[in-house]
Amino acid sequence: MFTATELFGPIHSPKAPLHSARTRLQAFCPNELSSLFAAQLAAPCLQPPKQGPHSRNRRYGLALTFWTFLWQILNPGSSCREAVRKVMAWLAWLGRPKLSEDDSPYCQARKRLPKPILEQALQTTAQTAEQGVQQNWRFHDHDVKVADGSTVLAPDTPKNQRAFPQHRNQSLGCGFPLVRLVALFSLASGALLAVATGNKHDAELQLFRRHLWNLLKKTDILLADRGFCDYVTLAWLKLKRRVDCVLRLQSCRPHDLRRGKRLGPWDRLVFWQKPLSRTRTATRKLWRWLPQQMSLRLIAYPVHIPGFRTHRIFLVTTLLDPIAYPAAELA
Repeated sequence: MFTATELFGPIHSPKAPLHSARTRLQAFCPNELSSLFAAQLAAPCLQPPKQGPHSRNRRYGLALTFWTFLWQILNPGSSCREAVRKVMAWLAWLGRPKLSEDDSPYCQARKRLPKPILEQALQTTAQTAEQGVQQNWRFHDHDVKVADGSTVLAPDTPKNQRAFPQHRNQSLGCGFPLVRLVALFSLASGALLAVATGNKHDAELQLFRRHLWNLLKKTDILLADRGFCDYVTLAWLKLKRRVDCVLRLQSCRPHDLRRGKRLGPWDRLVFWQKPLSRTRTATRKLWRWLPQQMSLRLIAYPVHIPGFRTHRIFLVTTLLDPIAYPAAELA
């Protein structure tokens, strides 16, 4: 009944188009990246500001620093010295004065990159990617947005340690600041639409509600893992924002398919009751607004991976029509 392919296999496979495109981009120089992405990134975004960081005319201006930094990101593990040598080769090819091999000026210029400009560049490229989405990439005329969370290590500075304290299991001075990220992606274009950051005390669901769920538009579909599967998220997005959800069921939730109305094989219409106590991530106003009951759809599907036991995954969704949204397609 269901496909036996791995989850998101075509995206993460080494044969995927995005993977091969990234491999080609790694061979480019910073100046080649600027010409390649000129159409996707609006020119005013990288214009030097009238005052503040990067307002003065320096060798490492705003645009050159940005494209050099992008090259460094596309080549994980590359040092600042390697990035400077790329710029030196480019300037030598143009016949311009020789640049010092010292990477300190570039590091200082990279540190001065204004956060609003980086955020504007992210929004501009995301909008450009969304405009190029073809109709057949959408799911039944719906835009699918993927939410997921992760953690990254930040540079070990006193300011970062105060804002993003390290894990308590680590000895003081032996760990790096821990930043929690929650991101919103477009499944059709693969573009990163928005990012919310916090420290280890901020739950992923809390960051999502605080910064990201207001970005979802009417008729969107939210696709996320079990960390986002709770009554508040399902009810508020469906009834307030008219956003449907396809979420992996939390392990603590009952998944007895012998109950509920049968919609098909391994497909049931169930009813969830509002929890008795308010969850930590919901405000009192939001909790009072929630309905006492809502109808949902529970789907189970097997995942077959050669050499492993068949694993059954449970989904919960607000897409209740089994004819318009078959269970196999949701799986």
